Amino acid sequence: MMPSINPYIAGNPVSGEKKFIGRRDVLRHVKQMLHNPHTNAIVLYGQRRIGKTSVLLNIEHALNIQGQYIPVYVDLQGEAAFPLGEILYRIAQSISVLTDIPLPGPEAFDADGIFFRVTFVPAVAKMSGGKQLVFLFDEFDFLDTPWQKHLRTSFLPYLQEWMRIEDTTQFVFGFGRRPDEFSQETLATFKALRSRRISYMDRNDSIRVIRQSEETESLEWEDEAVEWVWYWTQGHPFFTQLLCGEIWELCHDRVEGPPPAVRGDDVEEAIETALERGGNHFQWIWSGLPSNEQLIMAVMAEMTCERMTLDALMHRLHHHNMHPAPGEFEWVLENLERWEIVRPFGKKYGFTIPLMKLWIQYEKPPERVKKESENLTPLTDHLFRAGKGFYHKGKLHHAEQQLQRILRINPDHRKARRLLTQVEAQQNN
Repeated sequence: MMPSINPYIAGNPVSGEKKFIGRRDVLRHVKQMLHNPHTNAIVLYGQRRIGKTSVLLNIEHALNIQGQYIPVYVDLQGEAAFPLGEILYRIAQSISVLTDIPLPGPEAFDADGIFFRVTFVPAVAKMSGGKQLVFLFDEFDFLDTPWQKHLRTSFLPYLQEWMRIEDTTQFVFGFGRRPDEFSQETLATFKALRSRRISYMDRNDSIRVIRQSEETESLEWEDEAVEWVWYWTQGHPFFTQLLCGEIWELCHDRVEGPPPAVRGDDVEEAIETALERGGNHFQWIWSGLPSNEQLIMAVMAEMTCERMTLDALMHRLHHHNMHPAPGEFEWVLENLERWEIVRPFGKKYGFTIPLMKLWIQYEKPPERVKKESENLTPLTDHLFRAGKGFYHKGKLHHAEQQLQRILRINPDHRKARRLLTQVEAQQNN
């Protein structure tokens, strides 16, 4: 008898018609863009680990099945080390593999991208029998970081001009940030485009993910257990797959042969292992948040009640000797709400995903988070003073280096971002 295979996929993109569940609204918006003659691009954005790559790969899969398009998936994080001409050559390699269209040598792809746009892409359209190219750019916000200046100053203007004049090619961009968080350069490229948030799965799709082991006949679920998984994960695709995968392993390790149906107690027993094995992924989500948001989340997670009033939360902040500036507390909460990490329940606030709260409670107590933040502040203050001094002396390259160091430590350092924008504007002039 063949051993059963755990059907839950946590951490890797989910692709394929049978494995990919939900997201019909996102796919519908992309198809509307493809059929609209007045637009040729759309931005898909969502928090880390929400499934953006899975969505893009399944758009690729769906378009391949339709047969009218040539979808080309491009992971820009993997291309960041290369100059524009080489990036375009590597994209052309992918197109050649997909279409069997002959690939010119790398020397044909000039540093300004003229051959790729003016000669190669039209040739692909002609030789493919009228099929339309659709570029699916993943991890696009990786270009919107201070240390990717060479790409921002080459690829972004190139792309902006390409989208402006191109009417036979379509573009889908995956971002890990909201459009209002883009730098001025990136915003100039994308401000006129439609955008769509990739959010949590709805309840019905979540239950389909939870019960997918029943389709493979490897594990049955009692209704109570399904409800507990929904409670802990609230439709977050990664956390749902993570917890269900640990439950599956737990149940199969207990017995020889088919295990009994999952009960509510099994879900509770698997929680600790899920937190441990998913630690790197929890940390990845945590690291993407600014320090003020981390402090608020740590204090919220410490509180035993699931939902708390603003007064109770402020009282707890004062208990830890944290005193936000006027308006800052509300702004941080609003930011966390926009990212769907916390949400309002009437006049109270709580974590959207209880499993995330539990991990923060275990791994990020307020005093530790506060100490980490305080240790970084003197360093970033010192670097900012140095960068500002270089700026006023006209030493723009040295100023740029100091400001980029700050933003590697704290990507949300607003003063450093503003000054870096001024530095780069003067360098361009």
